Amino acid sequence: MDVARPGAAQPRRLRRDAGRHYDVDWELANDEAFSSVVQRGTVTTSRAQAHSVHVEPGGLDPAREYFYRFRSGGYVSPLGRTRTAPGAGAAVNQLKYCFTSCQHWEEGYYHAYRGVLADDPDLVLFLGDYICEKPSGKAASGKARGLAVPDDTTTLALYRARHGQHKTDVDLQAAHAMAPWIRQAQRQQPAVPAVPVGRRTITGSAQEQWLLNALTTHPATWDFLGQQVFFAQRDGDGDRNTCESPDSWNGYAASRDRITKGWVDRGVPVTSYGDNNPPSSAWFAHNPHVKYCQDKRGYVRVTATSAQLRADFRVVSNALEPDPAKVTISTDKAFVVQAGRKGLQAA
Repeated sequence: MDVARPGAAQPRRLRRDAGRHYDVDWELANDEAFSSVVQRGTVTTSRAQAHSVHVEPGGLDPAREYFYRFRSGGYVSPLGRTRTAPGAGAAVNQLKYCFTSCQHWEEGYYHAYRGVLADDPDLVLFLGDYICEKPSGKAASGKARGLAVPDDTTTLALYRARHGQHKTDVDLQAAHAMAPWIRQAQRQQPAVPAVPVGRRTITGSAQEQWLLNALTTHPATWDFLGQQVFFAQRDGDGDRNTCESPDSWNGYAASRDRITKGWVDRGVPVTSYGDNNPPSSAWFAHNPHVKYCQDKRGYVRVTATSAQLRADFRVVSNALEPDPAKVTISTDKAFVVQAGRKGLQAA
């Protein structure tokens, strides 16, 4: 979902015959009953688009809810809800969002999204690995369900099949339908470029400078940098001559240092996120700056006000349990950052 302006994107996918073109009617309304429709239209989709549609209505009011649905061939989709962003310069008392990453179909049911649904956030931020390209290497006891197509996703058809299976999860469907999403592009595992260490950059020099300039000119209490990979330094073995996860910011230390120095010099409060797989207990001895990292399934709920930012690490009791009634979702740890003060405090 695009919530950066007073419009909203509405992606949907039909499950239809492969060879045909389909007209899809869409409606956007002020209310769940669709008694006050503000915009409507028709788009055509086909196999080339995986029978998906992507609608971007414009001219909507800022900072308000809208409801949407689709019709095709006599069928009506479940309704979805979205929100537009506040107008530029408007006062915002609170922003609440949830972020998550690294979901693997085989390795757990997506119970965490029931917690996201109950939290009713303004938006959902997904930081990478919406699907996993490779099947799980775990034993049967560590798997919750199987893949319809167990091959590595190396072609467009295989990616669509894997993505389509994820979309059958009812909790994931409900989370998409209740709030706008900002979803990072799928992260791949590239080799580190063969260039001098000081010149390596994830962002590219132009985007790096754009970021630093934007931090200078953006008059906000908080700036959030949500991206796919772990930002902070990580030392896997205590040896400064080795590099853990060179495809993350660890492999681009000079660029990371410039960005970090830039926001420190500018006095800008920044919260940076990235996904990470759980380390071993010995790992923490080499990384005392990491305050929390657990081998648990869940998500993070972030609540930001003008006075503070609070992050609640929400965990699922058992991701392998198929019965939602037997699964609990609770806060394992919470941290607070006070506006104008450096560092984390336990909540």
